[in-house]
Amino acid sequence: MYTGIISGSILTFSTLLQELSTTILLYGANTRTVPIQIYGAVADGKLGEASALSVLLLLVVFVIVYVTNKSQGRSLSSGFKMG
Repeated sequence: MYTGIISGSILTFSTLLQELSTTILLYGANTRTVPIQIYGAVADGKLGEASALSVLLLLVVFVIVYVTNKSQGRSLSSGFKMG
């Protein structure tokens, strides 16, 4: 019934997780999002930390896509198809 709204929300959420420029504009002094932390780690030369955080971010996106597809009875690969 609300599959369009749910799908749109998930697409927006997964896009915003990866959008560094928007995150830089919107984060506050008391919060540090994962993309900002990754950017700071790369700038400081801490590539191991940046890599670990990137893998964590990818895992979050994959879990969200997996749970969404399972709840709608689709395969995992259908969540990554364009068009």
